[in-house]
Amino acid sequence: MVELDPTERVWVTGDVHLHPSDSVRAEFFLAFFRAAREAADRLVLLGDLFDYWIGPAHARRCAYGPVVAAIESATSDGFPVDFVCGNRDFLGPGELSSLGLTVHGDAVVYARGERRTVVTHGDLLVAGDRSYKRYRRVVRSALFRFGYWLVPSFVRLAVAQLLRGASRRKLAKVEPLAFPVDVELASAWQSEFSAEELLMGHLHREEVHTREGRTTRMLPGWTDDTGPHFTLGPESTLEEFRER
Repeated sequence: MVELDPTERVWVTGDVHLHPSDSVRAEFFLAFFRAAREAADRLVLLGDLFDYWIGPAHARRCAYGPVVAAIESATSDGFPVDFVCGNRDFLGPGELSSLGLTVHGDAVVYARGERRTVVTHGDLLVAGDRSYKRYRRVVRSALFRFGYWLVPSFVRLAVAQLLRGASRRKLAKVEPLAFPVDVELASAWQSEFSAEELLMGHLHREEVHTREGRTTRMLPGWTDDTGPHFTLGPESTLEEFRER
């Protein structure tokens, strides 16, 4: 649990999906990051900042490089950046920590007095996506993780690109709203943590669900000129960053 100061301003975003060759999206995220440093006291990334992560050496050679440098600079200056693992960048928690990020697991709870909010990527709260659940069991297994980091970086890159390609082919075949949020499970998570609110991404669409007085808010995905983010408050609000 992260205890927030009474006046601490917190921005929450994710699903940026920076691609190694997409400098346009990277530059836009850097503009957002600068705005967050000016307007907020803490930034929370709820996963899938990167399309895939195969290590810091690769990150510094591609479009991730300026983003990595900005994170390192900000955190060394004392600006806290929290990171919740997504389904694209979960393989590098140790390396991401070395950049200055505070890396959490599948969820983190923020408390401001008696008010609590759960922040999670959201992939565990999707109902009916059996193929993703099988994928998650495989790639989160100790054997896969051990083998992934044992092979050379060019093999890791090939694996990452294969997995990303399979995901895109799947999304091209299903309706955007095919997989609903498991609101009952989200409410159960909130009950477990004595939280009134849960913030999630993963499905790249804006929705708000209320059950038994508890609210689940979903974050839309990023575009090249729109950076959706929550401002954490008594009731979190969804806002859009657009570069002027």
